[in-house]
Amino acid sequence: MKLLFLIEKGVLIDAGLQGDLEFVPFKRENPSECFKKINQILGNLLVEPSDISASPATASLPEIKKSDIAEEQAAGDVSNTEKQAQMKKRWDAWTSLRNLIVVEKEIYKAETKLKEIIREYENDEAFPKSYWETLFYKFKLQAGFGDALNELEEMNIKNPDDSYPLKTLSGIYKEYGQYAKAAELFLKLSEKEQITNEKIEYIGAAAECYALDNNYENAYNIILKNYDSRLDRRSLALIYKKLSDVAKTQKKNNLYAAFAEKALTIFPTDYDLRFSLAHSYSENGNQNNSLFHYKFLCENNPDGSNLNNIGVQYARLNLKAKSIESYYEAHNKYDETLAAANLAQRYIGEGFLNQANEIIKNARLVENYNENIDSASVTIADTRRNEEESLKKALSDVQPEKEFMTKFAEAYVIPIKANITGKWSSRHGEIPLNREGKKVHGETEIKFRSLSNSLAMAKVGGVGGLRSDEDSKKRIFIDAIINNSAIEYHLKIITSSTGGTLLAGYGEHEKVYEGLMIISNDTQTINAMEWEKGKHEIEFYEMKKLQ
Repeated sequence: MKLLFLIEKGVLIDAGLQGDLEFVPFKRENPSECFKKINQILGNLLVEPSDISASPATASLPEIKKSDIAEEQAAGDVSNTEKQAQMKKRWDAWTSLRNLIVVEKEIYKAETKLKEIIREYENDEAFPKSYWETLFYKFKLQAGFGDALNELEEMNIKNPDDSYPLKTLSGIYKEYGQYAKAAELFLKLSEKEQITNEKIEYIGAAAECYALDNNYENAYNIILKNYDSRLDRRSLALIYKKLSDVAKTQKKNNLYAAFAEKALTIFPTDYDLRFSLAHSYSENGNQNNSLFHYKFLCENNPDGSNLNNIGVQYARLNLKAKSIESYYEAHNKYDETLAAANLAQRYIGEGFLNQANEIIKNARLVENYNENIDSASVTIADTRRNEEESLKKALSDVQPEKEFMTKFAEAYVIPIKANITGKWSSRHGEIPLNREGKKVHGETEIKFRSLSNSLAMAKVGGVGGLRSDEDSKKRIFIDAIINNSAIEYHLKIITSSTGGTLLAGYGEHEKVYEGLMIISNDTQTINAMEWEKGKHEIEFYEMKKLQ
């Protein structure tokens, strides 16, 4: 049974060691802000891995049967009173100890209280002596007592197999910026943990600390070491999510997107991850992909933030009516004040179709109404139809990139030694690739006849002083990082004249591209997704190994 507590703003609470409880903060003046967190928790509790598929944006949560709820309630009625009494007793002990240390700063009284609590719980294996001692030192740290950290470290040294001081110390080290120490303790916790998902959580926490310490190689490696294709769906999704966290910290937006897309393909109802991915796409100019994920959120987990943000995406895609409707719903249904501000801006120069339709209906009640009323009604219908077509196109454009990102994530994770050294065809011309460890480099020079010289020759019939051979060249440079069968690369092309053109003097031109590659299992082909730096017009093409 999972217990959810709504904690009002201003009430101090520390749930660091309460693994069986969920605490949700709320504001009395705006309680709807906590709905997203509650929906997230309920979604994770209700959706079993076998029920989840890579569903489209219209996916919904499975139906909950009343009979199932009744059976669960009947099973829990016997011990509910006892459980509540135990919880109140533990809560009273917890709050009294905290108040003595953090609020009143009465350490001697707190020490006496600690001894009383330990005696009271001496036969309770769930809350042993080390649990309360750890809380005591943690509260001392919160109250500003400088010796508390040393005391907690000594406790950990004396009891290296006790998880309570280990958990608290790891969090404190991270909070104090001692990331290497924190990572070491999180890894120790992962070694002790028997539950797979909890183990991955600790490994992810260690990876996050390494990433915060700019040790990205260690961060990725400790997660990848625990990848196993035989893991259940929740665990696999968690592995990819932890990889996405590292990539996000590293500010590798494409790698973050690839890992996050894969995690969401496995576990679509991770709303926090989906919201983060949607926001990242938006911040990096990929409005279509951002729209896709906000649309899923609004259909499956509607709240003010999701409706406001999809309103922003609609506006950026010039879907004006949908933008205003989203702002309106976010403001009127969920009291989202940011949406109210956005809506106020849109009132200036933008029209609300629903409100316009109400005006039209009222106007038609008037005898001999103006013919422009009917024209306005037709315009509303046309606008809705046109925007629906634009929406379908925007969402259809997402699929190829989304599929590529998912395959790229698999290529990054699944171990394989890819020998790609040799000459390859590409859309820019043939280029040799050389691999050294994780680095790939290639460069070549290609001579060709410029378009200007070809056109001039055609005009004058190929006579006179015009050259008929190559008069230009382009130099191609590629630098990349390879992980298993996945490649992240930068490609630069410098085009220049070699002299002898009729329209000489155009100088050097440089273009820079970025992209991702997936090496085939037989290492004879490479699928590439490429875009010019600073733009988001993606090209997909296949490279073939020539020698």
